[in-house]
Amino acid sequence: GEEVDAALRAAVKQALGTAAVDSDDEDSQSVSSFDDDAMMAIDEALAAAFRSRRAERTGKKQKKDEKKSVMHFKLRVLDLVETFIRKETSNPLVLNLFVPLYQLIHSAHGKQDSAPLATRATGIYKNRLCHLKKCPKVGVDGDHTHSQLQQLLQCQYKGTALTAPLVTDGCMLLLRVLRGCGPPADSSPITTRAGRKRKLQEDQQATRPEHGLLNVATVTEWFSDALHDFIVKKNSNVHHMLFTSYIKKYPSLAWLLAPRMVEDITTAGNNFRKVQVYEMLSLLLSQHSEEEVLRHQLPTVAPPLQACCLTELAAAEQRPAKLTRLLLQLLGKLASLLKSHQELLPLLEADTLVQTIQQLTGSPTVGADVRREGERVIGVVRDEDQAAVPLSKRRKRAKHRKANPILK
Repeated sequence: GEEVDAALRAAVKQALGTAAVDSDDEDSQSVSSFDDDAMMAIDEALAAAFRSRRAERTGKKQKKDEKKSVMHFKLRVLDLVETFIRKETSNPLVLNLFVPLYQLIHSAHGKQDSAPLATRATGIYKNRLCHLKKCPKVGVDGDHTHSQLQQLLQCQYKGTALTAPLVTDGCMLLLRVLRGCGPPADSSPITTRAGRKRKLQEDQQATRPEHGLLNVATVTEWFSDALHDFIVKKNSNVHHMLFTSYIKKYPSLAWLLAPRMVEDITTAGNNFRKVQVYEMLSLLLSQHSEEEVLRHQLPTVAPPLQACCLTELAAAEQRPAKLTRLLLQLLGKLASLLKSHQELLPLLEADTLVQTIQQLTGSPTVGADVRREGERVIGVVRDEDQAAVPLSKRRKRAKHRKANPILK
């Protein structure tokens, strides 16, 4: 038969008391030495021991079944949540689900018992909540939505690389809702052509960062604090994905973070964070932004940014080649942007840039890719347009480079 476990053996031995027989002394005591009362007492004690053991096993099974029932109930609740999001996609109440769902995912992450719950909640959050086909526009509470955005940003400080995309996607959608919601519309419908045209213009203007329900100053402060934590702290949980998505989707708002980037880059926690900040600035310079924003932000950002880049390039021999190429690309984009605005052209330190880059490219330890990038930036600063070079001369240069691979 099955081997009796130690717990049951100990319970039986305790019930038998002095009647228990050791394995090495089986003849030490006979059953006939006990009277009927003693035998009845032993029988009751044994029955109690076996009942206790059976109750213990039943209790464990019951607890396991209860956990299973609770899990099924939670999954059914998530099914209702998904149905609500799918059916009421333009309902402002949908915006209240971001923080609770994220907290559920974060608490269940990494726990084997809660794995089905975490998987289901993550799917609803990513595929339903962050990809609303029709965002709420009517009846949105601006203050409450700002509070949801702030709470979601706070979650980033305690998040991980796995949960960072959830925070990022949620913040981007809440910003989209806030920017797309203007003041309450009139109750009467617009029936005239002029009225409809005016309403269309107002809706288009509502997408501007200073319109809608978005409090630009407050949101910029929140993102600026998160950016400072990301740049300065070596072990910061804030992920760069939050800022790259912010730059790509809302470049006019992201320009308000540029002074913070340039200010904190000198005190970056490590070189890796420094490279990431330079990549963000390069990405920001590549985005199409409003002229008004550029005219307002570039006078503040361009001078210190050029100074930082030139300082790094002066010590380029001690820097990785990747960082040097990134700095040159950044300076090229900045120079091109400044030269495209006549009133901003005085901000370009052309002579200093050319001199520093020429010293860099003239060094024998610099690689060919860095040298080519440096020459390209000098051409941008000096208005040496590649398209202005005759085609025959360009072909001749290309043929020469092909024949001399070392020059590539």
